[in-house]
Amino acid sequence: MAVAPQAQAQVQPTPVAGSTVHPPLTPLHDVTVTYLFRAQHRPGEKDMGPEKPVTVSFGQTGDRVRIESAGAKGVTILDRPAQKVTLISNGERSYIQFLPLHGLRNPFMLDLNMQYKPGAMAKVAGVPCQQWAITSPQGHADACITADGVILSEHGVDADGIAGQLDATAVHYGPLPASLFEPPAGYKKVTPPQVGSTKAPSATNH
Repeated sequence: MAVAPQAQAQVQPTPVAGSTVHPPLTPLHDVTVTYLFRAQHRPGEKDMGPEKPVTVSFGQTGDRVRIESAGAKGVTILDRPAQKVTLISNGERSYIQFLPLHGLRNPFMLDLNMQYKPGAMAKVAGVPCQQWAITSPQGHADACITADGVILSEHGVDADGIAGQLDATAVHYGPLPASLFEPPAGYKKVTPPQVGSTKAPSATNH
């Protein structure tokens, strides 16, 4: 397991308007994280779905995110600057792209619409991180985030009101090729049956 240069340093909270602080909102380095992930299928459900291994690759200082769920037949790619979602079907060798109606929101992403309160230092998967209490209009979550912006654990309610939890089991730093965040060559682009969605798909959506 590689450790980022900043991993040994405490997170330096970033001041923003209103004298609030927040952790880095995106990873500062290329990194691939394996999580154990589980969540409700819909807000308000009493039971969460089964725990699944999920591999998430963060590239280009967090502007690109690739999500692969164990056993899934496809891949989700998030393009943060373009606010675009790409869903790849390996079985059909095709992909669709769309812009979520309310922008990209995903359990692996942070934003300034959330409020943050820093806590103590901890370790997850052997990597130092700082605990943060995160509040959004939909609820509350507790997360542990590295000094270079990698979410290592998060338990609670996300920006869409979905309760869930994720915990990193392995963290690997190293350069990621741009092609990892693009549809594979030779795959056919298809028009989605319904363009526009309220959120970016989570690791359990396909």
